[in-house]
Amino acid sequence: MASSDTESEEREVTRLQAVLEARGLPSQFLNSFTSRMNQLSERAASTAATGKQIQELMQRIETSADEGEILVTLIELCQLLVMGNEESLAGFPIRQAVPVLTRFLQMDHNFDIMHQACRALTYLLEGLPRSSQAVSEAVPVLLEKLQSIECMDVAEQSLRALELLSRKHSKTILQRNGVATSLMFMDFFSITAQRSALAITANCCLSMTIEEFCFIQESLPLITSRLTNQDKKLVESACQCLARLVDNCQLEERILKEIAVHGLLTDVQQLLFVTPPVISTSMLVTVLHMLVVMCFNCPDLAIILLKLNVAETISYLLIGTSEKGRTGGPPELITRSPQELFEIVSLVGELMPMLPNDGLFAIDALLGNTSSLTKHSGIWQWKDNNDIWRSYNAIDNRIIEMAHQSGETVVSLTSMGRAYVIDFNIMQQINEDTGTTRQVQRKVSSTGAKPDTASVKGDSRADVLYENSELANGLTSTLFAVLFEVYCSSAALFVRHKCLRTLLRMLFYGSAELLSSVLQMVPVSSHLAAMLSSNDLQTVVSSIQICNILMMKLPEIFSIYFRRQGVLHQMNKLIQSTAIDLSAKKKAGLAVPLQGSAVDRGTATVLAGNAAGVTVQLSAAAAVEKPTKDAAKPSSPGTQLRLSDVLKRKKPIRKSPKKTGKVDEDNSELSPSSTTASGTEGSSRSLPGSSHGRLFGARDSRIGGMTPKSFLASLNPTRWGRSSQSVSERPLVARKAPLNKSTSDIGHHVVNNRELVKQWISDHASKFIKKFFDGDVEGLSHPSLAVFKRLCSSVGFIGQDSQTDAMYLQQVANVLGLNDVSPFEVIQSGLIKKLLSYFTSTAVDSATMDAQLKTFVRIFIGQPKSEAEWGSGQWEILSPPPLLHLINKLMACFHHLEQFQIKVHDLRDAGSGGRDLQITQFFHSQQIKCNLQLHPNCKGGVRMWKGGTISVDPFAPLYSIERYIILKGFGQLKLSFLKC
Repeated sequence: MASSDTESEEREVTRLQAVLEARGLPSQFLNSFTSRMNQLSERAASTAATGKQIQELMQRIETSADEGEILVTLIELCQLLVMGNEESLAGFPIRQAVPVLTRFLQMDHNFDIMHQACRALTYLLEGLPRSSQAVSEAVPVLLEKLQSIECMDVAEQSLRALELLSRKHSKTILQRNGVATSLMFMDFFSITAQRSALAITANCCLSMTIEEFCFIQESLPLITSRLTNQDKKLVESACQCLARLVDNCQLEERILKEIAVHGLLTDVQQLLFVTPPVISTSMLVTVLHMLVVMCFNCPDLAIILLKLNVAETISYLLIGTSEKGRTGGPPELITRSPQELFEIVSLVGELMPMLPNDGLFAIDALLGNTSSLTKHSGIWQWKDNNDIWRSYNAIDNRIIEMAHQSGETVVSLTSMGRAYVIDFNIMQQINEDTGTTRQVQRKVSSTGAKPDTASVKGDSRADVLYENSELANGLTSTLFAVLFEVYCSSAALFVRHKCLRTLLRMLFYGSAELLSSVLQMVPVSSHLAAMLSSNDLQTVVSSIQICNILMMKLPEIFSIYFRRQGVLHQMNKLIQSTAIDLSAKKKAGLAVPLQGSAVDRGTATVLAGNAAGVTVQLSAAAAVEKPTKDAAKPSSPGTQLRLSDVLKRKKPIRKSPKKTGKVDEDNSELSPSSTTASGTEGSSRSLPGSSHGRLFGARDSRIGGMTPKSFLASLNPTRWGRSSQSVSERPLVARKAPLNKSTSDIGHHVVNNRELVKQWISDHASKFIKKFFDGDVEGLSHPSLAVFKRLCSSVGFIGQDSQTDAMYLQQVANVLGLNDVSPFEVIQSGLIKKLLSYFTSTAVDSATMDAQLKTFVRIFIGQPKSEAEWGSGQWEILSPPPLLHLINKLMACFHHLEQFQIKVHDLRDAGSGGRDLQITQFFHSQQIKCNLQLHPNCKGGVRMWKGGTISVDPFAPLYSIERYIILKGFGQLKLSFLKC
């Protein structure tokens, strides 16, 4: 009977193998499956055996009265716990074991038993994190072992157990005065125990309230002193403690002063100067943000930092040395992440008094520029593998929220050595190394916005700086050029916006003499012209504010340079483009608001936030008054506009290109609806006999102006393949989310806000021209256009007569070499088009073309003058040749038109093949972020890519990208696909 059963089983197994092979599975599958089942059964048996052994040990501990036997049993229990995990310790009797181990921990006469009991509690917390609730009942006993140290091993083991408990039960430890107890004998502990003590303190500070500050107060000197320690983990734990304290108590100015009174600001300055750096990049962001919060909520601390010469510290963080930023050329920035740059620039801004909230700066309320610390913020979360939403930490959350509110489409993060990209269009987090994607979401914070204490109580920084102007002057003279370079070189829109706000503060509170010296080597006029042509409303508004300040303080200089660099031209284009857009709207039958809008009359009521009315006070005053002692004291502001709530779920709007046409005079009184202005056309003017060189004027060929939404904004890899979208146009949640009625209403009010901003831009551009340039001589007869007029007259005759070409080319060479001609003037003169036609014209024969090229070479390089010298090769080249001046001007024109800085890196020759190898390694170390688009002519194989941006190696072959698309499920391999 047994043999027949065995044969039956064998037949069933054989049949099963045949079925599996018929389905395409290998015959070895069943064997591997059997081994896996054996492993599972053995693991279950092992777990059962471990549980039985634990029960025996617990029974022995509870019933034994012999301390020697108890000690042996505790050692065995510790061995089981240290090797256990959630699976092997599934049946551990937590409620039964914790009281027993706590009782043994109180056996003061036997240090070995106390030590082993404490070890058992620690290993229990590590192996079974769910046991923390039960083990938290032992907190009083663990703290007691730290108050009166009888055995150092027991005390250090107690610190380790408290560190694990503080991760979930920090309130229990804090309210039992656990911070002071943990730090009481810190200097006597080993370095590992000291790290545990500060980790406990940091965890307790995480959720501390203002009422619980008394539990930390006595330990502040000890925590602050650890900032100068040589151990990296100790320093970072101390920084974390203080940063969390400041975040939780930022509304209490008294507490902030008490935190800083123990030498915090001085120690932080020394910490930032240490080379190599002691703290990590993420901790540096935390420390800088701590200083920003302290300066914002307690202006007296900002004054102390200025007196400590914090400008040199910030200069060191940005360019490496404090002297380098004062040289003639542009400073070379140290490579830093956008998070670091944002906090550094924010700190510089908070060292200066706040800008007024009326007059020229009333529009800031609509743009959300009042303060990044006073707005409603969102909570960003990512979904893990168990479909549970996890919140980002405070630093990453703030970075994501700032990028989100600034209109960015993507933002880069670095956490735990890994690089991530948050794509706001598809609401996904992308791991740049592995390509793994996770969903992200944004929740509106339930807590109210923090009050703008500086606006309510007055800004003491303005009073102190009025009495001691040297403090602010030193900050501006040291950091203005550096911050300007940060603005030019940064591709992060939120960093650029923060730079503009900080530069505005420096310009507003700086004297005319200071600005005249600071702006000598900064090409601010050319950059302002580029900023005015931006599609970003906030950039345009800031540029108009800067133009007004400069004309109020240095009219004799900038009245000339604004003409020569195209600022006035761009102001006129803003007005013209607005009128054209209004004319198109009127013809389309759309509603157009009248000129006398709320922006000009006084108060505008804008519905925003959670479908509630929010009133924004906009003063009718538009002129910038010269700063006085009370200049920084703002007038009574209205409720601040909450852009983070207004812009929720706003879907992107695809706009068709606008058509230009004749502007009716009747439409000139209507409010604008667009501020788009591009190009650099129109008249320009020059400064005759200029002795300032490039003072306040044209950009050097090494510096290119940038605007975040400009023509070459696509050079930023994070924006490749994306359309230019402003803040109110990009989606703030996943596009699949349905829009309810309230969301649509909010989107309607967002459009109204944009229209108000555009109205403000048009009105103030017109006021700017009328106030500062009304009554000036127009056209080429203006005194500052003498050089430009000479250049235009010479360019106009080039190519008309071969007998006179040499004379006019010589005049052009003289103007370019002897006079300070701006790129805007070169473009408007038509020189570039004329030279292109002169070199490539098909209307002349080859002999004439050769003669023209020889004439150009003779004028712009030097010899030869005769045909005989051409063949000899004996040329006498001019030094410096006029061709060099022409090339420099053409490069400057290129930067002026493209509005994005192009950096060129010279790689040194490392010998035979060394340079080529270095170049290859450089490109292999870089990756290009692309948003793939399906070509219209591609008819088979693939579908439109919807997976967001991908990182591509510059030398990656096309077929590898195609294979990646197919593997991701966006197509299938076909012959027609390979041909497309």
